[in-house]
Amino acid sequence: MRNNIRIASRGVIFVGDKLLLIRYHDNDGEFYVCVGGGQNAGERMHENLRRECREEIGCEVEIGEMLFTREVRFINDNNVPTHQIEHYFSCGLAEGERIREGEQPDRTADGYVLVTLNELKKLRVFPSRLAELIENGFSERYICEL
Repeated sequence: MRNNIRIASRGVIFVGDKLLLIRYHDNDGEFYVCVGGGQNAGERMHENLRRECREEIGCEVEIGEMLFTREVRFINDNNVPTHQIEHYFSCGLAEGERIREGEQPDRTADGYVLVTLNELKKLRVFPSRLAELIENGFSERYICEL
């Protein structure tokens, strides 16, 4: 069995006091992730994240500091074991931007949601400790979920 290594960039985007998440479904029901996705060969992390935001939420974003890195293994949509390294950045919508349908939304996604921290605590979200990380001011810089 082949193990693919994939690099991804994700944005922790707050709109007011609400966190922006992308909704997906699997055999266990709904789950949520921060906006972002896989990096193309030769693409810088910030370029990757800006492209993913245009594709998924139709917005330009301002990218701030890197908050943390998450390492995870999962079975992807094509049933391939994948080892993914995700870099999470603090982001905000660029001046005058509004969330809308993206240029190329992920075909497996089911739209986006804006949630408060209390609502986030009740959701199945990846990384599973996202609410805790936010509450702790992202003091933990590496999350391993292997």
